[in-house]
Amino acid sequence: MYIYAFGSICRGEIDFYSDVDLIAISEDQSKLSELDPNKFSIYSEERLKEYWEIGNPFAWHLHKESKLIFSSDGNDLIKVWGKPSNYSNGLNDLIKFQNIFLDSIHQIELTRDSFLFDISTIFLSIRNFATCYSLANGKINFHRNSALKLDNKSIQIDMESYRMLEAARLLATRGVGEFPNEYGLSRIINSFQIIDDWMRLLLDDLK
Repeated sequence: MYIYAFGSICRGEIDFYSDVDLIAISEDQSKLSELDPNKFSIYSEERLKEYWEIGNPFAWHLHKESKLIFSSDGNDLIKVWGKPSNYSNGLNDLIKFQNIFLDSIHQIELTRDSFLFDISTIFLSIRNFATCYSLANGKINFHRNSALKLDNKSIQIDMESYRMLEAARLLATRGVGEFPNEYGLSRIINSFQIIDDWMRLLLDDLK
């Protein structure tokens, strides 16, 4: 079995809202079944190797931003595997995350019953969209705020709305923070068209 830390802690980007992302890799399913899936991302070697072969963004994430913390055989599996294949599915991934964004907007238009989940999903779609766009252009950008780190292609919504979306993600996933007030909800909803325009612009740039 191999256990790695990855993500923000390996970039040295630690703040109050940071957590420690851990991945456990093994071909022994009995060992993996003993782990808490709420604390570990759990993968078989075979499945993760497939990610390496297709250049999946998660493979690139681990290649660039992971640290071995346990190895049952003394080897560093990710180092042994080396560089993943080139990322070639960028356009399809961007369309996928754009559709997740649009589906979330549609759900909000139907009902506010799952508003927190929906705006949390919107933030995740923005982040992943920016990460995949960067990787498709040969750049590594797995930061939580990847959409703000695209230079002149960065998302153009006002920072207050962006931070409220980010806060909604933290509230939905970690139970930290407060639900937006009516003013905040209005600001977030008014930002949807700008986000949509930004995604369309980057999609056109990649085509």
